[in-house]
Amino acid sequence: RYGEQQWGTFHDPTVVNYDLGNDPVRTATMAVGNMKYVLAHLNEWLAGSENTKLRGDMYNSLVEHFTTVAKNTLWYVGGTYINKVKEGSKTLPNESVDRKLQSEAFQWVARNVAEIGWIDDRTVTRNFNQTEIASETIIGAMADALLSLDKKIERSAAIAIADGKAAYTMDDFTADVLKTYFTSADTNNPQVVKMQVAIRRGLNSQRHRGNAYYRQLARKIADYAEKSDILTLKFAD
Repeated sequence: RYGEQQWGTFHDPTVVNYDLGNDPVRTATMAVGNMKYVLAHLNEWLAGSENTKLRGDMYNSLVEHFTTVAKNTLWYVGGTYINKVKEGSKTLPNESVDRKLQSEAFQWVARNVAEIGWIDDRTVTRNFNQTEIASETIIGAMADALLSLDKKIERSAAIAIADGKAAYTMDDFTADVLKTYFTSADTNNPQVVKMQVAIRRGLNSQRHRGNAYYRQLARKIADYAEKSDILTLKFAD
């Protein structure tokens, strides 16, 4: 929908670039399906050495677009619908995104980060000078975005509670991070392991050490890493 452009923190997830449709999870799923199709045919559609640079540019645009789609979906976590209202209107000026939808958006991002290896297709990237591994760039960006949600979630939860609705709280969020990315995660998946390390490093950064929820989450992850003897997490500090 249309609304005032947002900068920095995207409180209203329905007012962002490339936002199409009223079902964010289905929209994102269709977008990723389209991107996979494009990547699978990139060499065919842009064949020949004369198109090497164009293939590289198109590939980088695809990587950037995936990151945008994933972040747009993640913004539903802690999201608040911001409505322009007039005096006497029955519409609330601020409404928290439904708790179930926030959880579904969180899980969609986690699932697609775990499956992001498809974007490193060497049959495409070997033909041009690719200095960075795309999946690692995306994982780093998504870990940063994930750990930037705390203020949004607290605000959205307060609005939900004030309206008498079920809230998605920071306790819910940190529990989801711990379970989805750590205690119930597939540690044989290299993308999952890279995300674990990125989250651990983010939590141990100066930027997040002052957050009580993140300090508690960092301790729980450290305990899990010690008990599970996961070396990649032990040396992520």
